[in-house]
Amino acid sequence: LTFTTTCAYSWDTCPVPLGRTFLPIMYYPSAGGKGGAGKDDKKDDASITGKFDPTALERGAKALRELDTSPNAQKAFELTKLAESTKQKELQVEIEQQQTARQQAMLQRNQMDAEEKRKTISHQQEQERRTAEYKARLDSELYQSKLEDQQKQIDQQLSMQHEQFLRQEEMRKKNNLELEEEKRRTLQEQARLDREAAV
Repeated sequence: LTFTTTCAYSWDTCPVPLGRTFLPIMYYPSAGGKGGAGKDDKKDDASITGKFDPTALERGAKALRELDTSPNAQKAFELTKLAESTKQKELQVEIEQQQTARQQAMLQRNQMDAEEKRKTISHQQEQERRTAEYKARLDSELYQSKLEDQQKQIDQQLSMQHEQFLRQEEMRKKNNLELEEEKRRTLQEQARLDREAAV
């Protein structure tokens, strides 16, 4: 059983010395030199009585009574309470500061995550836009190429038709010339036969 009395004042004004500890002494017989007696029991067996010594306890109780009746006891108690309250407030402030720092760090991390997500979404949208533009350009170029091929085919067909028309026209003119020539020769021959018949 230990009574510890600590005074917040100086050695001159405190009725009990600072950090004074009052320890009642109890002695127990040793069992075969082992147990809680220790080295002192081995050196002096005469000190082992097996009885409770109330002297130290009485001194401690007396010192506590003197401390309670001292005019400085209430002030010491109030100062102790104030110091403990201040310590608790400082601890609470430190805890709140740590919580605030954690919340701030979490907020900054969430902001960074949101910014990274925004950048990722923006990049994806830009890639999709470029992909759509590239696909649209390819589709347009393919459609234009098909139109050009169709136009070439139409032009070739028109050219072939025109050439065919020219050949047919040439053939018609040639046939007409031959027919006129044949008619002219026929008329000449008919005229010669008529002249011969008249003679």
